[in-house]
Amino acid sequence: MRISFPRLLSTIIIVVGFGGVVFLFFYLDATSPEAIKSQRQLEAEFHSIPPPSGVVGFDYSTSHKLKQALVVEKFKTSLDYKEIRAYYNNQLSKRGWQLIRDEPSYDWSRDLGGRTLSYKKKDYVATLEYEGERSNFGYDFAFSMSWGLH
Repeated sequence: MRISFPRLLSTIIIVVGFGGVVFLFFYLDATSPEAIKSQRQLEAEFHSIPPPSGVVGFDYSTSHKLKQALVVEKFKTSLDYKEIRAYYNNQLSKRGWQLIRDEPSYDWSRDLGGRTLSYKKKDYVATLEYEGERSNFGYDFAFSMSWGLH
């Protein structure tokens, strides 16, 4: 079977055009000035709050997309939920964050004693995810700050 030149040319144009659109989307996604600025501000705010004494942080990561940014770290500790909550409530409220949500969290409908606290400051959200005294995830809580995710 023989393919005509005009048909081959139109197929190539469609494939290259689609590839160009995909490339442009990923380029814009990775280079969004607003997301990069928000990520930098979130990182500075995140690092202005040291973890409680005796807490070990690991698995720190940052990321951004076209209209989103995230900074997150997991922690291991012997502190209980009330101590962790009191510490972050104090640290965040001193910096102008307001508690907007305090609710139980579940792992596939299992109640492991987890709680999720959310705080708001301007367009940013800070989240404290306590995994629960009956959890076995390899960490006790995660703390994150985000823009555009909530």
